[in-house]
Amino acid sequence: MLNIPSAAFWVVRYWGTLIIFRNFLIVFVLVLGFALANTDAQAASQAEILEAQELLIDLGYDPGTADGFMSSPTRNAIRAFQTDMGMAVTGAVDWILLDALEDEARAMGIVSGGGADAADYTQWLEDLTFDAERNGAAAPWVIDELYALIDDYYLNQPAAPVWV
Repeated sequence: MLNIPSAAFWVVRYWGTLIIFRNFLIVFVLVLGFALANTDAQAASQAEILEAQELLIDLGYDPGTADGFMSSPTRNAIRAFQTDMGMAVTGAVDWILLDALEDEARAMGIVSGGGADAADYTQWLEDLTFDAERNGAAAPWVIDELYALIDDYYLNQPAAPVWV
């Protein structure tokens, strides 16, 4: 059974340690919360910043030089875009911003970047399939499946615009 005077003795004796421990816990929780709240802002790589800058330029915003480095003009352009789109204004490059930039560019018909797209991969697959068929390097059913994938890509392409 706990004796009240002895419990009071231990509280008084270790009061300073308890206060230090409590303060440590408060600081730890604050630092952890701040770190978790800012993970998206810290996660932006140079390539992601460059992609955001290029998309901002394509959409008519001025992020300064597209060099992959975060700068005041880049933050201001991001904030302007976020404000125009009704997003939370952070001024940071994160996946939410990149997704919104890509969606807006796609909606405006802007194709950004010089990377390979589905048509490039389909052409590569078509060439590879043709070579495999010609050289007998794959079973006929594999060749048929590959050609089915290629046909599926070409059949599901949107119609070319008609200019009047």
